[in-house]
Amino acid sequence: MASIVRIVMQTGPNPGKEYRLDKPEVFLGRDLTCDIVINDSEVSRRHMRFFAQGDSYILEDLGSTNGTFINGQRVVSPTILRNGELISIGEHISFSFETLGADPEATLVSTPARPVAPAQPRPAAPAQPRPVQPFPPQAAAPVPPPPPAGYAGQVPMPPPPMGFAPPRKGLPRWALIVIIVVAAIFVLCILPLIIIDATNSWCALAGGIFNSIQPGACP
Repeated sequence: MASIVRIVMQTGPNPGKEYRLDKPEVFLGRDLTCDIVINDSEVSRRHMRFFAQGDSYILEDLGSTNGTFINGQRVVSPTILRNGELISIGEHISFSFETLGADPEATLVSTPARPVAPAQPRPAAPAQPRPVQPFPPQAAAPVPPPPPAGYAGQVPMPPPPMGFAPPRKGLPRWALIVIIVVAAIFVLCILPLIIIDATNSWCALAGGIFNSIQPGACP
């Protein structure tokens, strides 16, 4: 009998639901194109992938926003999964990784799922995840395509502006107002004073005022 590899949701939208890892490469995320679709805001569109390497199964985080954890330790590189380990996303979603083999003594009997805190490791699990040793390129699983441009892992980026308004020609409005005010002051105040002074018409225009201030100032 062939071995069965699966993950079982412990906490999240569907506790107890089983997801088979029956392909060489399985993607998990919120996007409908993923093999395992989890419709929850803590899950990125393409959150993680599982892929086979020999007799082992590897978990890789795909740059998700909330991260992926194995037994409370954040996954920073492709990591080998062991039977019974707890896989967590954010604070409310967790899965148990299970392998069911042909050997009766090694077969794991599945029990109804109970809510498990994401950060609590199981007693039989190792303290630290083990990074995968590099393997030859010809044996590597197909590399998934990068996330669509304009996405940051969960929320679409706004589209670029369609164009820019052409710059205005000429001076800005405030500069025109300043020029008009200065011109008005010059025409109404300064220019008459220059003309009166040039024609020596002070006494003709305001002789009484000058004589009242200084008698005899104007004839």
